[in-house]
Amino acid sequence: MSVLYTAKASVQGEGRKGRGSTDDGRLDVELSVPKGMGGDDGPGTNPEQLFAVGYAACFHGALKNVARQNKVDAADSTVSAAVSLGKGDDGFGLSVELTVTIPGQDQPSAQKLVDAAHQMCPYSKATRGNIDVTVTALAGCPRPLPAGCGAPASGRPSTGTTRRNPVHDTPSAEHPGPPALLITGTVGAGKTTTADAAGALLAEAGTPHAVIDLDELCRFWPAPAGDRFNFGLLMRNLRCVAAGHREAGARMLILAGVVETPEELRRCREAVGTGLAVCRLRTGPAELRRRLARRHRGDPDGLRWHLDRHAELDAVLDRAGIAGTEVETDGLTAAEAAAAVLAAVGRR
Repeated sequence: MSVLYTAKASVQGEGRKGRGSTDDGRLDVELSVPKGMGGDDGPGTNPEQLFAVGYAACFHGALKNVARQNKVDAADSTVSAAVSLGKGDDGFGLSVELTVTIPGQDQPSAQKLVDAAHQMCPYSKATRGNIDVTVTALAGCPRPLPAGCGAPASGRPSTGTTRRNPVHDTPSAEHPGPPALLITGTVGAGKTTTADAAGALLAEAGTPHAVIDLDELCRFWPAPAGDRFNFGLLMRNLRCVAAGHREAGARMLILAGVVETPEELRRCREAVGTGLAVCRLRTGPAELRRRLARRHRGDPDGLRWHLDRHAELDAVLDRAGIAGTEVETDGLTAAEAAAAVLAAVGRR
């Protein structure tokens, strides 16, 4: 190989909690460890975010090159990368999901361009056979969400919308389909209400979609031994429902519910059959208690159980660290929270 360019960088300090810089001074960043990896979620970036930017930029360059060769207009194309750090039987590893949007092209044409770019991109060549890389091509000209979707209509800023721990996403050629979003959180966080509001925003934008309440897919009694929340039944039903919505033309699936472990998330992705982003809703204790008290008025036993379950589930979700984005919902209406969630996962 004839070398055209060499980038040089160094890291000082405590590794993932240190500071990184290039030899020419063009990049000088603080590094922090995300909460999902046991860190303090400090203000700095992390290796996965830097890799995501690098891979997306390199792939976009390859896509533009392929488009020029084929005399195709890809001026408005975008490439989004989600780099996930996970742990398996052989230790820690990475996986990557690339989502490539090419407005103005039909799906076969877009897929052809993306496949060619994947063969050309140096980052794709470097990772091929080493880590799981999924590339999803999106065609057409999606209409934007209504004005104001990127920020609450009241003018209040959406609080705490961050991207820290990109989800581990493994759609496959055998299971193509639209993007999907799981809105999760502890009891009383507003998962279903926010999902319904997000569906309303997508409807205003003209985006074919489906909203799926996961609780409704496993509402069966009695639960089998060892599966108190009917997760096995949920996955069987989700596989059928998601496939039906995709066949009907849904371009986005919005799921509302709880996934407690990385393994459950893996099974959920397989059942949905497409790329799956995860956004966690967070709510302050005072607001959450107010919501649960209103929901269980006249049912003190139910209120007590849900308050206990809130604390339990909050800790479970903290340990799992599966959410790619988080949105603080205190002070936001359902529509404002939905707009913040859609903006956080790139569905502006």
